[in-house]
Amino acid sequence: MELIRLVLLAVFGVLAAAISRQLADEFKAWTPQLIRHLIKSAVRQLPENQRERYTEEWQSHVDSVPGEVGKLIVAFGFLQASWKISRGLPTDIPYAAAERVSGITTGSNVFCSSCGAPIKGEPPIPDDPVQRKPCP
Repeated sequence: MELIRLVLLAVFGVLAAAISRQLADEFKAWTPQLIRHLIKSAVRQLPENQRERYTEEWQSHVDSVPGEVGKLIVAFGFLQASWKISRGLPTDIPYAAAERVSGITTGSNVFCSSCGAPIKGEPPIPDDPVQRKPCP
């Protein structure tokens, strides 16, 4: 009984290896077509005057990425990028966040300067006829 179980397990292992190899080959064969479809879908979301440019850029970028899975990940990223581009959203969120923080900081410095409080690190103005007090 133990011998039959061992033989069945070996046959199942060989079949599983053959099937997984076949699935991997199919995946590898279909990947370029899937990537082209993802790029076309992403480009369709863009404004008409930008489509040709992004098609060429994104296809050449995908061609430079090694590995099939990496290429798929990049192609899915193009869908997200095209959605943001078509809606006018910033494509680089960390940059946009830093820009927003910079704008808030600059705005608060202007506010403090307008109310008379010196900006940190700024030396006092000598012979200032108006005695400026810090913001409350």
